[in-house]
Amino acid sequence: MILTTSNFDAKHRTSPAANPFRHTYLHELSHNIPIIVIMCLTAVCFLILPAVLSLVDQNLTPVTESGVVASMNQTADDTAREVVKQYVFGVRPASILFFPVMAFVLSLVQFSYLTNRRAMDVFGTLPIRRGAMMRAKMLAGVTILAVPVALSYLVIFFCNLIIVGFHQYLILELLVVLLNALVVMLLPYGLTALISTISGTIMENILYPLALLSAPVILYGFIMEVIRYTMFGYAGEAANHFVLALLSPFCEFFADDGWYLVNHGITQTLLEQQELGVGTTFLSLVSQNLIVMGIWLVISAGLMAAAVFGLRRRKNERAGLKGASRVLNHIACFLAALIGGALVLAIFSVGFLGTAYYNLRYVWFFVAILITFVAYQLIVLQSVKAMLKTWPLLLVCVVLGSGFVTFVETDAFGAYTKIPEESQVHMVSIDYSGIMGTTRSTETLQSDRPVYYNDPDLIQTVLEFHQQVVEDRIREPGNYQAIRLEYKLKDGSSMVRQYTADTQKAAEILATLNENDSFLSENHVIFTNDLSGYDIVQVSDPYYTVMNELTTEQIDLEELQQALQQDVMEQTLEDMLDPQEPEIGWIHLWKNEPEDLNEEENWDEWNMWNETAEMSILVKGSYQNTIAYLESIGAIDLMQPDYTAVQDLLIVSPTEDGGFDSLSLYGNTDPTLSLFTKNWLSGLVLPEEFDGWITETIPEADANRLSDAYQDPDKVQSILEDCYNQHGYDENSCVVYVKTMNATSELILPNS
Repeated sequence: MILTTSNFDAKHRTSPAANPFRHTYLHELSHNIPIIVIMCLTAVCFLILPAVLSLVDQNLTPVTESGVVASMNQTADDTAREVVKQYVFGVRPASILFFPVMAFVLSLVQFSYLTNRRAMDVFGTLPIRRGAMMRAKMLAGVTILAVPVALSYLVIFFCNLIIVGFHQYLILELLVVLLNALVVMLLPYGLTALISTISGTIMENILYPLALLSAPVILYGFIMEVIRYTMFGYAGEAANHFVLALLSPFCEFFADDGWYLVNHGITQTLLEQQELGVGTTFLSLVSQNLIVMGIWLVISAGLMAAAVFGLRRRKNERAGLKGASRVLNHIACFLAALIGGALVLAIFSVGFLGTAYYNLRYVWFFVAILITFVAYQLIVLQSVKAMLKTWPLLLVCVVLGSGFVTFVETDAFGAYTKIPEESQVHMVSIDYSGIMGTTRSTETLQSDRPVYYNDPDLIQTVLEFHQQVVEDRIREPGNYQAIRLEYKLKDGSSMVRQYTADTQKAAEILATLNENDSFLSENHVIFTNDLSGYDIVQVSDPYYTVMNELTTEQIDLEELQQALQQDVMEQTLEDMLDPQEPEIGWIHLWKNEPEDLNEEENWDEWNMWNETAEMSILVKGSYQNTIAYLESIGAIDLMQPDYTAVQDLLIVSPTEDGGFDSLSLYGNTDPTLSLFTKNWLSGLVLPEEFDGWITETIPEADANRLSDAYQDPDKVQSILEDCYNQHGYDENSCVVYVKTMNATSELILPNS
């Protein structure tokens, strides 16, 4: 709309000439009443109502006690009702989703006159300086945006006071929430206002702010994916939350570190953490948010100040001129070229396109930069001659790309191949879980809980392993199995690295950890589980041909565990990989259904998700203490195999490439040694649904079914006596599948 002095309301006491700033401010408010109405309706519908309804639901709606609540309060009857008071505050989703869009639209509307030369000429005749008019317009815009939002959060604040009660954190939370809500509106508003003073068309006013707000985050995401899959030893996440928040304040709310602002709110999060015994303070919880939002508040204010300066220097001839700002064009082209190259590099670095693309990833990286650059310039400038004049900008892109490639290929200039001295290391953590020796072990290399060791021998072994993988320097595309090392150094610093280890030398060094007492006591299931907590005990032979139950009166699980722990400590790595004595059998343990199980759950589901609900332990021939105890209670006689119970037997030979045509061989093997030439097989029981797999899935060319032989118990015995549930295997080994009435199991036949 074209503004003239006649547009001012005559009812105002002061004439436009006397106070043009005030009249411009009031005119902007009255001229944008539709947007004010939309802001107020949005605030009521998407801020106040959801928060109040959630408060009522959490605090005033009765909840019939049942299930888990009933189990926690068994003295209450079935009609008892319990209400847990909860605060509902924080930055509401509408502040992140709707109001930044409203700020963007408002800025476009307010400064759309800058794209019309006639309107610029008319504004030049007004009795107000350009800078003062820009300040008045932006003050009106901030008022339109901030007042409805601030009033809405005040209403939510008082509703929490009335329904839940006062808490000292609420006032502080109100200030933090208002800061966050203000920043995410001021940033797009100020950026759009600044670009409106520089560019010449409405389309540029729309595209450039969106590009500048999103491009840094997109570029950073692609770069981190490349580093994650390419840089040798990198152990970080795909993206750092703090860095993302510094690139865009909107990222502050979409990560685990900042989700509390949107989910429960600060006060409720602190109260819940205090109930759990976590000593989190208000400042420690919001310190990162305050730093990030403080920086973005300063940036937003700077953008609006720059917009005032830009309007003062703006020439009317820019209005309606496409590509009026060479600076904006160069910035957008620069970002587009880097994003295009980073996207292609990220796709090729992941490795799912194959080794050929992975090896040529840097070539395609620079090709993508060139193509994106040329395409953008031709679309914007629509002139080959004009495009050729921008070659210095292309050179800058190539130089930056070359620097990034050098950074990655030199492993951050050698930082990620550096190995600490043994004298510098205080403690070390390695997420290798060891050779577990149970059928319940399905762990990968990634550990749920880091364990730190200060044992000198273990630290030396980890350093030797680290040295070996650095010398091997293998980084295969698409290889997701890696080992994470973390050193706690004596100077208080930490060093975290992550490597794939696909060589036999590295595997042999790592495997020696299975002989370290400190490592075993923290990782082996015999030490980490309490066997006395199990209710049902069954024993079987190694092939599940027989299955007999023992009562807890017949077997002392504490004494059994002590014997097993002693045997595990005494066994050597050679005993694990190449045992000389035949295996004795399995001890199977189950837990009864818990009494307080939720009525909506069932035992099968609980058993499935509770990893300790079921466990099977292999009794090896070298476990002399365990064997002696089992003999003393008569259990050994119950573990003698019945070869006549074998219903089917199948031998699978290695394929031509040295691997196994096996459904589950790699699914339950030791997580490290299965990667190498000398592998490891942990005894596995196949679910019932895989029974038919023996006869239907494996091609006869790759399998030798002893359909006649398994009917001869002597022949079956001669084969199974040479098999192991747990044994190293090589190209001369075979996999044997044994089907009985009790189970279908997978065995290894070494040196067949």
